[in-house]
Amino acid sequence: MWMMMRHGTRYASENEIPILLGLAKFRDQILKNHIANRERVKQAFPELIIKNPNDINSNSYVFRASNTARTNETLISFTEGLFLKKGFITPVATPESERIIEPYQNCFNWYNDYDSNHYNDESDKFIMTSEFQQLIKNVSSRLGFIRSLNFNEIYAIYTTCRYEVAWNPDQLSIWCMLFLFEEMKLMEYIEDLSYYYISGPGRKLSGQLGCHAVSDMFNHFEKVENDTLHDQPKGIFYFGHTLSIQILLAALKINADEVPINASNYHTVDRKYRTSLQTPFSANLMAVFYKCEGENKPNKVIFYLCEKPLYVHYCNGQICDWDELKKKFQSDIDTCTIDVCDKKDQDQ
Repeated sequence: MWMMMRHGTRYASENEIPILLGLAKFRDQILKNHIANRERVKQAFPELIIKNPNDINSNSYVFRASNTARTNETLISFTEGLFLKKGFITPVATPESERIIEPYQNCFNWYNDYDSNHYNDESDKFIMTSEFQQLIKNVSSRLGFIRSLNFNEIYAIYTTCRYEVAWNPDQLSIWCMLFLFEEMKLMEYIEDLSYYYISGPGRKLSGQLGCHAVSDMFNHFEKVENDTLHDQPKGIFYFGHTLSIQILLAALKINADEVPINASNYHTVDRKYRTSLQTPFSANLMAVFYKCEGENKPNKVIFYLCEKPLYVHYCNGQICDWDELKKKFQSDIDTCTIDVCDKKDQDQ
């Protein structure tokens, strides 16, 4: 098993707090919805879990997290619940794990070409459409304003709605009630457009940086294939962020729409790229290697997104042939390099 997981629910980021302060108070304790994730993993893959806690040591599994409190806390909580044992895992960030979890950190081109390539152009265009402008008028009217709120104010309400749902999933958020269902879908599309061209399939550099995680995954599976796993961990787990999973999905070419989404095709494209489904709090992408007895090609891989088997278009289903996967991604792995961060690529 190989997994990349996003941290659990958190407080608003430093950039979001000024926007949200005027809308709602933050609850004192974060709900740790990744607890449910670890229970589902235990039930789905019992053969990969060492049952006797005394038999578990630091070499039984690999656990790595980015250098943030929320990912380290998620890692510790996940492992303690998974193995019912405390204190045997100490989160460690290494240069190798940083390239896998946060390949965009210390990447000059990731930040340098952001403004010059206008990655927010499509979301900015969509905000100016008559449909979205009507949303702004509707929400403003529901709040009793004569004037129309600006987009930042509307987005602050939407962001507060999302945080309150994450913190209190069993309670109705008053901020969410300000949007009709179709208006919620419009707000989601703004997020999709932004991420699509920042860290998704719409940016070449995203897939290039994700090659480090793909290479690590395939290297582990090759050892499983060759039965050299006796001195290898039973599972590899990385704990990162929204971008960690989005970049990995881009590298694996999963949920990449044939027609790129943009400001003008909201109603005409049945998109696969959905940030609310792919990278919510505690989102995870798992790849599991199977050896199927009696098969002509026994080695298979299944990808799970948020614990659900993924339909992978180039596998024509949910079960991928391992030999075909290697052929498809061998070139990407062979050419995987940090050089894309140091030199300007005009096609990024």
